[in-house]
Amino acid sequence: RMKTLKARFVAGAREKNAVPHEIGGRIWDMMAAFAGYGFPKAHAASYAQVAWCSVLVQGTLSGRIHGRSLGRLGRLLPSAGLSE
Repeated sequence: RMKTLKARFVAGAREKNAVPHEIGGRIWDMMAAFAGYGFPKAHAASYAQVAWCSVLVQGTLSGRIHGRSLGRLGRLLPSAGLSE
């Protein structure tokens, strides 16, 4: 699949921008090399930001969060027949 995409990319670069075949191939190779680590790195950075924000919220508002969770649980238990 990647070979097909590379051929399309190189042909399109040559037709639309007059990029020589060899340079188009080198550009593709650089992009393909970045794809090997670019997505996982960006994904890890996004996940780290979400995790950090979650820890920050839990650390500063933990009493409120746990209080609301227990309050919600108390409302659910009677309907499940587990109140006693």
